[in-house]
Amino acid sequence: MFTSLAIALAAIGLAISCWFRPAPSIKSPAPAAPSYTDQQAAGAKATVCAVYEKVRQAASVNTGRSGGDDPTAIIAVAANARIAPYDGGDYLSKKLAEEPAASPDLTKAVRALVSAYQQMAIDYLANTPDPEQESSRDAVEKANATVFGICK
Repeated sequence: MFTSLAIALAAIGLAISCWFRPAPSIKSPAPAAPSYTDQQAAGAKATVCAVYEKVRQAASVNTGRSGGDDPTAIIAVAANARIAPYDGGDYLSKKLAEEPAASPDLTKAVRALVSAYQQMAIDYLANTPDPEQESSRDAVEKANATVFGICK
């Protein structure tokens, strides 16, 4: 009887100690980074660079127009100059996300360009002072040159 009581008390003590013991952490191995063939990487670069060129052209055309002397045309041109870089950046960002095989340097450069385009568009929309707009335009030019260099 004393033996049974001793075993029961030991079991209860063990159960209590297990209750307060932290659970072991289960560490799963980090998933391996996906690898892509040279053909997949080249295809992704071609796609992203083609989209970049189209967005660059749209932003350039729409920010370089003049409305002349017509007040309505001036407002329409200004609206397109604000929309083109923002929407172009959004489109470029979405197309980049569809191409996971794009190289890290192209991905980083395109993301910087998207950010610069959208910052410039917001500065235009907010009618920020010209020195700040100049800073945004410089950032677009710098990011644009980087992507252009990778895509050529």
